[in-house]
Amino acid sequence: MVLKRPEATPNQEPEPKAELIEHLVKKSLDINPNLRGGKDTREVLEDLKREALARSKQGGGAAPAEGPAAASAPRANLAERRKSTMAFFFEQKAQEFDGAIADLDARERLLHKERKELQERFTADLTDFVALMAGGDSPEVREVLKEQRAFLTKLGANEQEILRQAKGRR
Repeated sequence: MVLKRPEATPNQEPEPKAELIEHLVKKSLDINPNLRGGKDTREVLEDLKREALARSKQGGGAAPAEGPAAASAPRANLAERRKSTMAFFFEQKAQEFDGAIADLDARERLLHKERKELQERFTADLTDFVALMAGGDSPEVREVLKEQRAFLTKLGANEQEILRQAKGRR
């Protein structure tokens, strides 16, 4: 996704830089609605403006300096805001990613559990069938179990286990 500044119409003056920041905040809220904290976009923007105003009042009591230092201050301020906006976006993406990974991990655990239960059910079905057909042990059973080793491996079982369990079910 590319975040672009809305274009101005030919008769309209370009937006002030504060509007650009508002645009990025709006995009961030669209990307991650959890940032709203139950507020609408207008309320979030007002809170951010109040915080920015409070920050500027804390450090902005002196008159602006003259010369090259004064010219670099707005640039530094812009760079600081840009850096802050990017950090904010990355933090939100990191939180979103962590949440998605946690969800995937939980689903993966559930799938692993389902797979284990499925393997156990099929192993029990085979064991019951072997016990029913051959009483638990016969040369034919041993031969078929050897031929079906690949299937037994998928089930997480082996020939001896099936034979032992089948003998116990007679």
